[in-house]
Amino acid sequence: MHSLFILDDNPQTAKLFKRFAVKAGLQAVAFTEPRDFFAALSARDTSPDVLLDLHMPDIGGIDVAEKLQQADFSGRVFLTSGADAPVLEAAGRLLSGSGAKIAGLLPKPFSFADFERLVTSQPSADPDKEKSSPPDTLICSQEEFAQIQATLQLYFQPKIWAKSRKLAGFEALARFWNADGEMLSTDDCIAQLQSHGRMDSLTETVIEKSMEWASEVLTDDLHLAINIEPEFFEQPEGLEKIERLRKEKGLKASQFIFEVTERSGLPDDENVLKSFTKLRVAGYGIAIDDFGIGFSSLKQLSDFPFSELKIDGNFVARMEQEERAAEIVRAMVRLAKRTGILCTAERVETESAAQILEEAGCDQLQGFWTGRPAPADEAAKLVSDAARADGKKVESPLNASPDQSDGDTKSRPLVAIVDDESGVRQTLVRGLERQGFACRPYRSGVDFLESLEFELPDCVILDMRMPEMNGMAVLESIPDEAQAVPIIVLTSHGEISLAVDAMKNGAVDFIEKPVSIKEFAKKINEHIARSIELRRQVDEVERNKSLIALLTSRESEIAAQIVDGNSNKEIARTLDISPRTVEVHRANIFKKLGVRNAVEFTLVFEKANPSK
Repeated sequence: MHSLFILDDNPQTAKLFKRFAVKAGLQAVAFTEPRDFFAALSARDTSPDVLLDLHMPDIGGIDVAEKLQQADFSGRVFLTSGADAPVLEAAGRLLSGSGAKIAGLLPKPFSFADFERLVTSQPSADPDKEKSSPPDTLICSQEEFAQIQATLQLYFQPKIWAKSRKLAGFEALARFWNADGEMLSTDDCIAQLQSHGRMDSLTETVIEKSMEWASEVLTDDLHLAINIEPEFFEQPEGLEKIERLRKEKGLKASQFIFEVTERSGLPDDENVLKSFTKLRVAGYGIAIDDFGIGFSSLKQLSDFPFSELKIDGNFVARMEQEERAAEIVRAMVRLAKRTGILCTAERVETESAAQILEEAGCDQLQGFWTGRPAPADEAAKLVSDAARADGKKVESPLNASPDQSDGDTKSRPLVAIVDDESGVRQTLVRGLERQGFACRPYRSGVDFLESLEFELPDCVILDMRMPEMNGMAVLESIPDEAQAVPIIVLTSHGEISLAVDAMKNGAVDFIEKPVSIKEFAKKINEHIARSIELRRQVDEVERNKSLIALLTSRESEIAAQIVDGNSNKEIARTLDISPRTVEVHRANIFKKLGVRNAVEFTLVFEKANPSK
């Protein structure tokens, strides 16, 4: 029998993969720890096939695949990830280009049929890529750099969600000052640093200052964008520095987006692609900045695993006067939506521009209309004001609960998201995971129903309008063992009557689009708590019924008399037995039911028959 080794740090997911493998006729072993995985491999004479999850806390799937390659591993390697498809594709290109035997990619969510097709497929080989060596750089003196570095101050420009108009996060902007307190040209200062080969040092300084501010100010639902030169990643140490700084500050990777600046094209360097892919796997975002001009091209968007597209402000500023510019902006928004990434518009300066962008479907807005760049203390006040407006407590991420740290989904409630639109799935997963849930997205009702054979979620988010099998058909097909799982229907304004019909078929609630993630999370928690309490009551009824079923026919007769409140003498007369016999039976009944007196005994009977 063909064998498959599975490595995924989430025990639930590893167990699900193993069940799929067994169903596909494979001999499967699942691991959650890389050291156990490698130990088991070293003990084998032959190489099995391997299914690797890209996102693991200690050592990622890319590093595991590279270790396998170095060890002359001869089996096939399959990569899987819940990250955006471009991230998985970039990882596949990266590893294939370096010689790893990547046989296929399995984006989550996937069905059993997807899994079975993958493990029976043949590996595809990509042509080798030429590796370029890092360019030589000129180094200016430490004194010269220190003078420029000392004038650096970070400003933070707010970004808002287009639909809710609520604060989404900030972009950190570098500002330089001279001895007279006058602001210098940022472009001139950066050009000077570039000419002397000091941009990496400046980038590291900006990242460190940004994370310092974020650790003191940023709440879990906000993100911080940092401009970064791609050359920073030509050396592998770039990613290591980012991870070290983030962990030192106790922050989450999902709180940061690195914006690739437009000053030059992305270098054709394997380390850059590797670092970008690892960043996305770890949970960071990467934005393609100033899209539509300069070096921000469709090729870059295709080749690199971006999570956000930022529309250049030149188009946004002209779209109210020029319909052609407005159409270009709408096309960029559609492009972002269809590739499953966020879309942000820069240089939004009027309410009418914001309205045009909202109607086009743009996700986030940034510009003087949303707020001018502000120094650290003023930006911090914006965060606290936004928190008070939402009625939430402002806490530093350093005080976040340990069970909500990156990668820890073991104790989180599991939410299944069933929606055929990838953008909706990704938005819900990103938002709900920040609220403390583990998410399992499904692109169709068929895939979701098939998954119930292997695991039951704590809650289900169900879209009504889906091809192949709509939400109503899914509700009608829920198996008996999943009937207690609460199902929330996600619907648009025009589908309210359909949502009401869905509730008649078992849904517990319906939420209208667009949805506030925080309110949605509150609803989900309420329904999960209600479901847990209902299941507890049902379990208690069944437990008490099973206890009562242990009674003999004579004990059942006496138990019924006790419930009616009759004394031992009254029971003896009714059943024509002696009071002593009643006492003996009574003691045996109490012992079998685990009760100490008639009051507890009566409660057991009442809970076993709640409708009476």
